Amino acid sequence: MRILYLFLASFLLILGTCTHLYAQTPKRQDIIQKLDNTSLEVLVDEINKSDVLYRKLNDPKGPLYALPKKDIRRIIWSNGDVEEITAPPAPVPAQKPGNPLALLVKRPAPLFWNHTGLYAGLRLGAGVGLVATPVSTALASDPKLAYQAGVTLGYRTKALSVQVDALYTNLTYGLNVPAGTQGITAAEGQQQNLLVPITATLSTRLGKIRVGATLGGFAAIQMGQGSTRLTSAENAEIQVKNCSECADTPTYGVVGGLSVTLVEKRNYAIIADTRWYHSLTNNEPYIIAESGVKMHLGMVGVGVLFNLSGKSK
Repeated sequence: MRILYLFLASFLLILGTCTHLYAQTPKRQDIIQKLDNTSLEVLVDEINKSDVLYRKLNDPKGPLYALPKKDIRRIIWSNGDVEEITAPPAPVPAQKPGNPLALLVKRPAPLFWNHTGLYAGLRLGAGVGLVATPVSTALASDPKLAYQAGVTLGYRTKALSVQVDALYTNLTYGLNVPAGTQGITAAEGQQQNLLVPITATLSTRLGKIRVGATLGGFAAIQMGQGSTRLTSAENAEIQVKNCSECADTPTYGVVGGLSVTLVEKRNYAIIADTRWYHSLTNNEPYIIAESGVKMHLGMVGVGVLFNLSGKSK
């Protein structure tokens, strides 16, 4: 019996020692890995819908702390199991190297006059014209309506453009005739011309518009016989043809004016301008009352120009 008591006492002593040693052995830690690549060695107590609750490793019976699940990538448990909590953010694609100023300043689309190259267009114009009679002092000029229409071909570089036009021009005219001059009291007529001006325009931008000054020369060729209606002192009217070979007899002169760009896009521009055509030579075969004539025109026109080729400047 004594031996049995000694055996039981020894068993209880060993059991108490093991229990004390187990209680003194610290619990293995859990590891919380955050999305910012930092880690916490803690004792995870609970995981709910929004947070992970844990206690500090050195205070296993202390207060609970909460960490939002959205900030946690994974939990590595003390037994080695791994539990993913939040997926890592998708990597940002690498930016191609470029001009850093392009991120700060948005380049405007190149406009029509920022290109260098060929352009073509159409032109319509209207104004006043007169037929001057430099030889005969008995006849005085009277301005009448004129109009023109045609095509344009040009080349531009920076602020300078050079172009040639082919314009059908119709001019009506009137002449005040002193009473008794060959028995004629008045004369009215028409003149049709192919007007071919070659001009250079120097332009600059003023705010949102572009203005230019034009200078050049022109040649004019009669496209028909023309006609004049003469009124005599007896109020009789006579229709006469006053040129039969004018198509072979060009006249020359100078042209100048101003232009404004009304609309300017990448591939086209709309222009308004004023021009004055001043004839320098007489058209001798075109005779009114035995006098050669000179043609003068003041025109207001509108044209549309189309970009044919070129690169922006």
